[in-house]
Amino acid sequence: MKKILILGGAGFIGSQLADKFSKIGIVTIIDGLVDGTGGRVENICDIKNITFIEECIENVSDLSKIVSEQDIIIDSMGWTSHLGAISDPMLDLRLNLHSHLYLLDCLKDNLNKNSLVINLGSIGQYGSSIFNFVDESTQMLPIDIQGINKVSAENYFRVYSNLYGINVVSFRIPNCYGEHQPYTGEDIGLIGGFVRSALLNKKIEVYGHERKRNIIYVKDLVDIIYNVTLLTNNSFQSYNIPCNHIGIQEIAKQISYLIDQCTVSFKNIPENIKKIDVNNYKVDFTKIDNKIPRYEMHNLEQSLNFTIQYFRDKII
Repeated sequence: MKKILILGGAGFIGSQLADKFSKIGIVTIIDGLVDGTGGRVENICDIKNITFIEECIENVSDLSKIVSEQDIIIDSMGWTSHLGAISDPMLDLRLNLHSHLYLLDCLKDNLNKNSLVINLGSIGQYGSSIFNFVDESTQMLPIDIQGINKVSAENYFRVYSNLYGINVVSFRIPNCYGEHQPYTGEDIGLIGGFVRSALLNKKIEVYGHERKRNIIYVKDLVDIIYNVTLLTNNSFQSYNIPCNHIGIQEIAKQISYLIDQCTVSFKNIPENIKKIDVNNYKVDFTKIDNKIPRYEMHNLEQSLNFTIQYFRDKII
């Protein structure tokens, strides 16, 4: 059986990956459960046959030995709060850049050369693109602190891949939603925030009328990542993730339709959000479509229903 190490494996996406890979391999999770990152023991308590190390990566004493034994290493460490990163850029530097560089510096001398390393990046790396479509060759010009560190992290993976012969796949992930996403705190993601407000307050407030987002349900994301691990991956590759390009007001209206007596209202976008709001570009994911077998994704209503039920179970 393959051995899989998931850094940040108790978080939103990391725990879903741990659940998926635990069915076909031996999974080790390293997660320091840092406040605000979404790492929670409850996300992984029902996953069988995993080893959980509750430490930040910098404090794992036998990290060199652990990585040397792995077939796949998935780096899902990170902090997703855009506004939080502006308020505390040093924390964002630590969580979205330093931790990844620490991992890479360990991998260069200890990794099995046939192993695969996966970095979970973000389409926020493109920033406010002037183009209607972005593909993997589009210049990345981030417009906020988090975007800068995400771009830098991916560049470190690219450079280390070239210098030390590490096989790396870096995914640029759109707005993700679904089970295990954070449900407490100020910044829980666009769809999570809408669902929580709809359930607790029976209303959703939408900033602006014409804004759009690229979104993906977490279980669809996990399936796509898994399919890529089945390929022969050499050197460094970056991939945009397939996603649904949709108006924010359409998302809100769909949620209000699924939750009784919920209303949708519109407000002007606050200036602090407007300054870091990305353009309404579509993501071109032809590159990954040409690599993996055809896949079937959940429709919006179905995936939102799963997400709503998850929030009901947690907050009602």
